[in-house]
Amino acid sequence: MSERLYNEKCIYTITTAEKLEESERETLDTGDLRTVGFFHDFADAELAVMENDCDINETIYKYAIIEEVYPGLYPRGAKRFYKFNCKEDRYEPIAKPDCVSDYDVFSIG
Repeated sequence: MSERLYNEKCIYTITTAEKLEESERETLDTGDLRTVGFFHDFADAELAVMENDCDINETIYKYAIIEEVYPGLYPRGAKRFYKFNCKEDRYEPIAKPDCVSDYDVFSIG
């Protein structure tokens, strides 16, 4: 296994999900899942999500996830979750849903 270098830069991927709930088999059910892009800066990624840039909601993606992804295989990093507010036409931050506690990566892997 290679040693992680401290100077490696991460990317912040944005993935949209139709739903985030537990399935009948007690696994995560995301419905349709789509990674729509990435940024090198978290603030840029969060602004794009919260403002629903390029209509990433597309009328079906109720959730958005920003993931911190480092170079390498099977990357893991911090995640932030957002839920779409139809009245405001924007995503709003939410707490990590319980059903995703063991889910590693949405965007890559």
